[in-house]
Parts: sequence; structure tokens; C-alpha cells
Amino acid sequence: MNKLSARSLIKRFLNLVYRPLVVQYLKTERQYRLRGIEVTVKPGVFHPGLFFSTKLLAAHLDCLQLESTRFLELGAGSGLLSILAARRGAQVTASDISEISVQGIEDNAASNGVAVTAICSDMFDNLANTTFDVVIVNPPYFPSNPERAADYAWFCGSNYEYFSKLFAQLPSHISDTSIVRMILSDDCDIGRITSLAEATGIKMEVVSAKRVLWEKNFIFGLAPLSTDLENP
Repeated sequence: MNKLSARSLIKRFLNLVYRPLVVQYLKTERQYRLRGIEVTVKPGVFHPGLFFSTKLLAAHLDCLQLESTRFLELGAGSGLLSILAARRGAQVTASDISEISVQGIEDNAASNGVAVTAICSDMFDNLANTTFDVVIVNPPYFPSNPERAADYAWFCGSNYEYFSKLFAQLPSHISDTSIVRMILSDDCDIGRITSLAEATGIKMEVVSAKRVLWEKNFIFGLAPLSTDLENP
């Protein structure tokens, strides 16, 4: 069996077995610790320790200048990356569509002794008239329509509505010098998402890629097509 076939079988197993187990596991409040930060992951909230994306984004933040920046974690989940940025001296806003998540972010920031402004918002809907120097996005990317609050951590809509809205709203909340980073894995339709970005006037360029076990993750820089991407 070649490596490609083996990875395909592993991913099929994950979709059929692992992911439902994760959903069941997350029905109970959990604790997670990374880089000296301990967070409580409330039921239904994306767990930063069960997948690779949060750790990879945390490592990527080491490459960015964060002190005194206006930092946004969009779809912040437990708020772990926001807390990490706040410890680096950023002025942090953490948003999430889930009220449960927002309450958890507030509690986690307080227990870690940092200031984070947590806002319940569908994308940028409740962030009017705000711009940010750094925006971090760890998006849902499975093409299905969310039916319950917990589904928003996984599903981007059957027609990738999450990304269409993200790309449409993003330019109003960044400047020419802003740094925007979004992580995706090869488990999703990156070509479809890239096409949606281009159709909305957003370019996506890979700034970092890493394979961990069965999954390859890509960190993309996002910017309006007329803007040069800022690289660390």
C-alpha cells in the first residue's frame, strides 16, 4: 500500500470514528494546558489539544511582532491563542459565534491573568468600525450546514458560506500593513476556498506548511488582491 492510500484510509477512519468520539468527549468540560497557559474547554467548544491547528498557529505567532498590536482571534474557541497574544503585549479581541465560548474565553483570560476583550459575534458582525493589525483565523471547513451551536466549530455551510462571508467582510477590518493568517489542512477543499477568496478580491498565499502524522497543514496569508502580503 502506498503512502497516499494509507493516508486516505486514515482520514476515512478519522471521519467515521475519531471525529464522532471527539464530539462525544467534548460534551464534558475539559482542561488543557499549552505553553504555561491552562484553559477550560466548555462543552461543544473546539478543543485546542485534539487537533494540530492550534499548536501550529501558536508556533507561528512566535514569528510575528505582537507587542502593542491590535490583535483579533476570529472564532476563538477556548481563547488560548488570544491569551498567548495578550501575554506578548497585544491588545486582544477574541470573538466567537458561541455565547458559551465567549464566557469561557472571559474566564480563561481571567484565570491566566491577562486582559482579553471577548465578543459574541458572527464573523465581524459585532465588530463594526474596528480594524486590526493582526488577525488569526482557525476556521471550520467541512461543507455542511450547522444545526446546533457546537456544529459551528466544524461546519462552514454546504456552499462554504463561512468563507464567502469572511472574505467579504475582512477588507473593512484591516489596513494595508495588517497581517492575516488562516490555517487549513489538506483534509478540506483548499482549491474551492481559494477560488472563493479570489472571487471576493482576496488573495491567499502559503506562508508556512507542515505535515504532522497523516495531515498536512497550511498557514495562509490573506490580503486584498491590491495589497502586498506581509511576511514575518
